[in-house]
Amino acid sequence: MPKYAEVLHQTLAVIPVCLDEFTMGIGYGWLAPTLRQLEHNSTSVTSESHFFLTKDECSWIASLHSFGRAIGPILSAFLVDIIGRKFILIVHAVVAFLMWPFLLNRSVYIIYLVRIIFGIALGMYEVANTVYIGENCSPKLRGILGSITAACFYAGVFVEFILTSYLSYDTVIIINTVIGALCLASILLLKEPAQFLLMKDREDEALKTLMWLKGTNDMAHVKPEFERIKQNVYVEKLKKFSPRTIFLSKANYKSITIVLIIYLITASTGYEAITAFASMAFSSSEMLTQDDFTILFGLLSLVAVCISSCIIERIDRRSFILISFSFCTLVLLCTTVLFYLHDNNVTEIANFSWLIFFTITSYATIYGAAYPAIYIIRSELFPLSVKAIGGCLSIIGNSVVGFVISNIFLVVAKDYGMYVNFLIFTIFSLITVIYIYFVLPETRGKTLIEIQELLEK
Repeated sequence: MPKYAEVLHQTLAVIPVCLDEFTMGIGYGWLAPTLRQLEHNSTSVTSESHFFLTKDECSWIASLHSFGRAIGPILSAFLVDIIGRKFILIVHAVVAFLMWPFLLNRSVYIIYLVRIIFGIALGMYEVANTVYIGENCSPKLRGILGSITAACFYAGVFVEFILTSYLSYDTVIIINTVIGALCLASILLLKEPAQFLLMKDREDEALKTLMWLKGTNDMAHVKPEFERIKQNVYVEKLKKFSPRTIFLSKANYKSITIVLIIYLITASTGYEAITAFASMAFSSSEMLTQDDFTILFGLLSLVAVCISSCIIERIDRRSFILISFSFCTLVLLCTTVLFYLHDNNVTEIANFSWLIFFTITSYATIYGAAYPAIYIIRSELFPLSVKAIGGCLSIIGNSVVGFVISNIFLVVAKDYGMYVNFLIFTIFSLITVIYIYFVLPETRGKTLIEIQELLEK
């Protein structure tokens, strides 16, 4: 087991990233209640809001951050190995702080622009943060610390669901600005990983960083691992500028293909759209309003991720993702059937609002529980020479799918019925199960070098 000092220091190294992830969750969580409240025909719109949104405008606002998120990784892929992981995380924190005051303008076009910029910073961040965690955390801590970071995203979503449901538009913006400022202050304390420092020939600094992360002042204790990292960096630097090597090396090709396809098909199960339009999908009951359902939705998703964080290092990543998406397929199928029966007036469904809440929330919580494992796989599977390009391609693919699904979600629901959306999500969830079963290798407990050797075999 890792020593206390090692756990403490690596936790301290990850805390600023957790806060950055929290602000990302806030950016996501702001959508669902806000879009429902400002949608033109919503009964919850107050005179204080001063502006309304059409369904088309809601669809664009819900999807434009995914468009920007497809651009961000391209920038990050070029910059992450040039200016460092820390700088890119700072860029995201700056955007997460400055974007909120612009929303006080109450212009739909300003919202469009802010969501695109937020998405670009988000795409840059997602490439850098998994590289940062994968390189700074020991194999036995990588899973738990990476999953805690992922849980902070859901904590941000949950907190924002509460804020936007019960506070005024302006008050929410002010609170989000303050949170963004605190995150930015913490990000400045980050340490660059030893791998990046070695890439820049800052060997003494890299050794000191590794010693601090290991919680020791004994150079001899970390010297063997330092030499392995140094040798790996040297080999990967030789590959770095050869596209032929990147795409013909078995480990590189396999890692890029596996992660890219996983990110494409998991995004096609609809999480982006369901999160953005959760408030609109839920119906008020005698006991709870749409806002209450949305908050409960966020709370249960957060609880699921927290439980996942506690067990992530005790079970295989592959088995966990496989079981999770098997259940996702089942609850998405149930949701499809419920909406089909309801939309086509086939039969009267008692407690329909509660049943839909249960199935949609079950999907979101199960997906949320699997998210840390998916998140960690991206940080573990890529060799150093393709971490940037691999992360770039997987996030671009995930973002493009999220953009398309979020943009057409309301259109499909209006023209063909809500059940068609969930039928599509069910099919892709089943494809995810099949692909994970036949293709994904197990990475739990392995060093990054051991994972590369596994892929080469």
